[in-house]
Amino acid sequence: MSIVLGLQQARAELYDRAMPEGDVLYIDMENGHRRIQRRVDALFPNQKERPNLSRLEFVTEAPALNEGFIDELERWRQSVDRPALVVIDVLQRIKPAGVAARNAYENDYSIMAELQGWATEHGVAVVALHHTRKGGADDPLEALSGSNGLSACAEPIPPGVERRARRP
Repeated sequence: MSIVLGLQQARAELYDRAMPEGDVLYIDMENGHRRIQRRVDALFPNQKERPNLSRLEFVTEAPALNEGFIDELERWRQSVDRPALVVIDVLQRIKPAGVAARNAYENDYSIMAELQGWATEHGVAVVALHHTRKGGADDPLEALSGSNGLSACAEPIPPGVERRARRP
């Protein structure tokens, strides 16, 4: 959530590209509305310094990818003026069960491909938060919980993931 609020406040530059003002959908399936509000209040205790959050929408429930998730993203995209960013917190909550005829890599790749396809088609950035393995790893992509199919289909992994992947 800190990243989303920081983007709203600073109009930060990511990967040397200006971040245009746009609408953001934050799908937080691990917290309720009260906890989200408490987190916003903790990040910006001074009401006068709080960024304009009028283009930031929080939801706490979403269907699984195979149960209409992309349709819901599309409804949101069509309901706002400038759809720019969707944050999914946390990917596991929308990830459908794997298909027995496929291996883990194929299952993971197929779910990310669906999200990537929607994002690419509509020019909307999608950030899907995912857990890392408790033991860490030398390679930050190896630290992701699950198969390499999750990272194989994804676009660049943000800076800082590498630091968190290696644990002392």
